[in-house]
Parts: sequence; structure tokens; C-alpha cells
Amino acid sequence: MAAGDRAIVEQVKGAVDIVDVATQLLRVPLTKKGERFVALCPFHREKTPSFSVNPSLQIFKCFGCGKGGDVLTLVMELERLTFPEALAHLAAKAGIALPEHGDGAKVSARQRRLAILAESAAIYADWLAQPMGAAAREYLTQRAFGETTIKAFGMGFAPDARLALYQVLKKRGHADEDIFATGVVRQKDAATTYDLLRHRVVIPIRDLRGQVIGFGGRVLGDGEPKYLNSPETELFSKRTVLFGLDRAAEAASKRGAFVIVEGYMDVIAAHQHGVDHVVGTLGTALTPEHVRILQRYANKVVLLFDGDAAGQRAADRGAALLLQTGMHVTVVTLRDGLDPDEFLAQHGADAFEAFLAEHAEELLDYLVRRARERHAAADPVSGTVNAIRELVANLEGVEDRLVRDVVLDRIASAFGVPVANVRAESAKLRRVDVATQATTLPSDARAPSRRINGAELDEIWVVLGAVSNPQFAEQAFSALSIDDLRDVGRRQLFERLVELWRAGHALSFASIENAVAADAEARGALDAILRHDIPDGESASAALQRVVGRRADHEYRRRRTELAQNGTFRTGEEDDVDRHLREIMEFQRRRVSRGPKNSETNTTLSEGEASN
Repeated sequence: MAAGDRAIVEQVKGAVDIVDVATQLLRVPLTKKGERFVALCPFHREKTPSFSVNPSLQIFKCFGCGKGGDVLTLVMELERLTFPEALAHLAAKAGIALPEHGDGAKVSARQRRLAILAESAAIYADWLAQPMGAAAREYLTQRAFGETTIKAFGMGFAPDARLALYQVLKKRGHADEDIFATGVVRQKDAATTYDLLRHRVVIPIRDLRGQVIGFGGRVLGDGEPKYLNSPETELFSKRTVLFGLDRAAEAASKRGAFVIVEGYMDVIAAHQHGVDHVVGTLGTALTPEHVRILQRYANKVVLLFDGDAAGQRAADRGAALLLQTGMHVTVVTLRDGLDPDEFLAQHGADAFEAFLAEHAEELLDYLVRRARERHAAADPVSGTVNAIRELVANLEGVEDRLVRDVVLDRIASAFGVPVANVRAESAKLRRVDVATQATTLPSDARAPSRRINGAELDEIWVVLGAVSNPQFAEQAFSALSIDDLRDVGRRQLFERLVELWRAGHALSFASIENAVAADAEARGALDAILRHDIPDGESASAALQRVVGRRADHEYRRRRTELAQNGTFRTGEEDDVDRHLREIMEFQRRRVSRGPKNSETNTTLSEGEASN
């Protein structure tokens, strides 16, 4: 990256506040804790907040899963953007005009492929309006979808032609590599190329920003498969996408709840009737990634699935996963063989929402009922035992002990068995789980927490001060050697910082993380110090003096003992030697308190003294 480009990046980063950006992206308030702000991590499932945002350093760090970085990294990770896209997003937010490169800079592959998907959506929509789309329009009319809804969701039609879309995209100049990468056209081999969707009603699938990232298609007639989605691509993953989230997120945030259904037709019908907090899975069970997205916007979920066997299995999988989240979850099962869109068409939105409220079954009650039904065929004893074990196994991911205890008590009560026996079964499963985890965790992650003493805190403040304050960093690097620090990890980290500083690199979080990436000790020290609040300049300087002072005192005692043991001075000369040693130590302290005059002079002095 050229110097000018780096300056623009720093300008954009400096113009936004990572706390504001994180709050907007997470859609939940961050809780202030000291100088930092904390929240539940958006990157992994947890009950206790370990996601930390540091406004002084303008970085984020999760101490549970290890994710961290600056505001650009946060936007890239949560919005699934490339670096240029994240930079453009933040620049627009800050009102900064990015310079246009006049050298015909290449558009990124991601941008080219997003453009292909957007063009494909427009092509499908155009085909729907043409005579060839008559059968598709008739189908949508039968499903009671109005023109406004069809346009709002960008619905379209794919003709029953092997290369219809491919030929249009090629005429528009798109490369095969990009076309195939989007999944809209498939290629088995050099001689076998075909459009993915043929003779289908087409529904664009969008990300949270409303960009088309894939498509779903409903076959016209009796062909199979009935529903077909885009394959997994760099842009589209069913595990991370909820259909309709781009339209439902704001409404769900206001209501504090989501309704989850099985497919996109049910979502579209709900939104058409004004039930705008509905989202759908895309032919997959609810995943941990889905749950983390839902938690950004609401703390309540209603699972709404068909009453048939497939719908019940989908509800079972989603319910078991949601049990581990601590969210308020209810399950509603439609009866009489109706889909949600059929219910809405027959009874309307008011009746639909009333049905959800009246027939909501609390999550645990639903799971108990379903476990009983699944094991009812067995004899009463084994059926009850197997049902209890199934329910207890669903609690493996629940870390909140109070929640676990309440649920275990309710399971015991539901089956009429002593709660001690149910808790014993849970403890047995958790012992196996904990033992497995313990063998995979690094030693420092398994180590029990302990209180740190004053000397350790001084070292933390010195290193943290160097990370956060360039002026103090110069003072610390000139005054200290790594031997002045007692902790191995902090010594390794400090050495990496000095190397960056002497090489002329800015001490940004990204550069520091790169520098310690291959050094486990330094990386662990960095994670540890980022848990602490950043000291002000006066506190950091005082800590630096204490660190050097302890080193000087230790060196004085060591050197005096060495001289006495070697017989270097005669009886009566102890006071002169003692005074001389103390003068050296005091010079060391004064050098720290004065700070560096210039980095070159002080670095040389420090190295020279170290060799004496």
C-alpha cells in the first residue's frame, strides 16, 4: 500500500468511533466497563460477555474466541466485506471522499460477481414481465402475491432453456470465471454448461445490506426438486443467511422478537400482510451462525413450522440449539396441514398474530413433549430414561449454571424423577465434555485466574502505555531493556514492539498482531494486557520509573554481593563502593524521569550501558 493510501486509511479510521460502529452493527447497546465497552460476542455463542471494544485504542477484541482488530476489520467481519468495500463504507459514513484512481484499477472479483448477481436478478424480473413469464405470473397470482410484493422482493422467472441466462451475461462481457463463481450458471466440464434455474419462479436472496448474493427457485409444475437454491459460493452460505433479514431486522429490533419459518414463500407472504419481523431458513436447520445473527437484534424467537413430519424435525433441531442461547423461545405448530402463507391468505394478519400468541408453547415444554413422543414406543422405563438423556444432552452448550439448574429441575419434575438423578446424568455428560475440551485448550487458557501484584501491574501499564501512546512508547523503548520485565510473555511482546518501532512502523493494532502472530507467549501477553484499562500518561510514566527502579535495586544488590564475594574491595571501602553503585542506579532512574531527548541518542546510550 502506497503512503498516500495509508494516509487515507488512517484518516477514515480516525474519523469514526469504533464504539458507535460496533453499536450500530451489533444492534445492541454495549455496556461500559471501566474504559472499555463489552457485549456478547457476535462471532461465537456465549452467555457472559467477552467481546470488548476499546475506544482509546480504537480496537475490538473477544477474549473468548480470539477475534480482534480495528474498526475496518470489524466491518469486514460482520458485514462480510472486502477491505476496499469496508473502507468505502466507513468513508461514506464519515463524509470523506475517497480519491479516484485514474490508472484503471481493477474492480475486485467480489464486486464483479455482485454485479453479475444484481444483473441476473434484473434479467429474471424482466423475463417475468414478458409473455414467456405468463405461467410464472399465474402461479404467483394463485399464491396471492400482489404486484407490489413481487416488485419489492424482486421476484422473477427463469425460462426452460439450458443457456438463456448464460448467453445474456456473456453478451454483456462477463468472464466465465466470474459467472461460474456466482453459481447462477453451472459447469460440470468443458462441454457441459447450463443455467442453474430453469422453468422456475425465481426469488433473489439478499444479504443484510440488500445485495443479491444468491437465488432460490420454485419449479413450475410437478418437477423435482420442488425448491432449488444457489450452491455455496464465496458470497452465499446457507449457514449464515436468513431469508428476509434485510427487510425484517429493523422491525424485529423494535418488536424485540423474530418469527422463523421454513421457506421464502412463507416469509414473503408474511411481509405482504404486514407481519414484518419474519425470516426464513433456506433448506437447512437453524445454525449457530443464524442464532448469533438473531441475537444482535432481538432476545425472543418464535419458531413457526408446519405440522408435518419434516416441519416437526426442523422445529426440533432449531429448538435444541436455541435452548443453549438463553433467548426467550416459543414454538408454534400450524394445524390442519396449512403453511404460514396459506393461513395468512385464509385468515389474515390479525388472526395470524393472535394464533402465534395463543398457541405458543414454551421451548422446554415443547422439547419435553417431543421427547416423550419419540420414545413412547419403548417400555415405560427405557422410554423415560432415553427421553431424559436426550433432553439433558441438549443442555451441553448451556454455560450459565443457574439456567442449567432450573432446566434440570423442570425436566425432573416433568418426568417425576428425583432431581439429584437428573443432575447426576448432566454432570456425567459434562465431565466427558470438559475432559475433552481440557486436552485441546492451551495451557494458559486452562490456568486458573489469580490476582496480580503491583509489580505485574506496572509491567502491564508500561507495555499497554507503549501500545497506546507513541510518545510514551519512545520513552519506554529508550529506557527499558527486555531484561527489565519479569514476565516472559511481556518481555517477548515488548521485544516485538521495539523491533517495530526501530523499523519505523506505526504501532497499530494490526501491525502488532502481525508481529506476534507466530509467538504464542507474546500473543498471550497481548491478549492479557488488553483486558486492562489504558493508563494515562502520568500513571504510565510512574509505572515505568517503578519498573526501572526495581531493576536498578535488584542490580545494585546483585553487584554489591558479587563484589563482596570476590573480595574486590577492602575493609573500610564498603561505603565508597556503595555510594558509587547507588550513584549509577540513581542515574538510571533520572534518565527515565527525564524521557528521551531523541530516539537515536537514547537508544545508543541504553545499548552502551547494557554492555558495561
